[in-house]
Amino acid sequence: MALNVLMLLSVLFTTLHLAKTGIDMFEITCTTLPSHIHVTKEDLDAMGNVLRTCEGTVVTSKCEGTCESRVKPSVLTPSGFLKECQCCKEAAMVQKDVQLKECYDTDGQRLFGKTAVMTIRLQEPRSCSCYKCGM
Repeated sequence: MALNVLMLLSVLFTTLHLAKTGIDMFEITCTTLPSHIHVTKEDLDAMGNVLRTCEGTVVTSKCEGTCESRVKPSVLTPSGFLKECQCCKEAAMVQKDVQLKECYDTDGQRLFGKTAVMTIRLQEPRSCSCYKCGM
């Protein structure tokens, strides 16, 4: 019991101290940021045999940043603490067509002409937001 009171006083003191000094305890920075990914895609025939392999580096968006999360004392939970966790993840998605411009045949020879480019469709985050973790 005394330990719970001490922890509660510590949390209150820290909160009051940070508020008094102007430090923002919960800066939410969840946003979309540009990202470079390397993509490799195989083109298959009706039987599942590889016809060509194409690759390239693609610029797409990603969700990144911090969200408000905390653990606070609680007499209502068995552990004695209430966990409120939030994660940065996509709020809306959009489809994006990209071209892979490095294509090779099954022998590893670089292709040219019409077969040298493959267009693929990716899903990327249009916007990001904080959501309860595990959702």
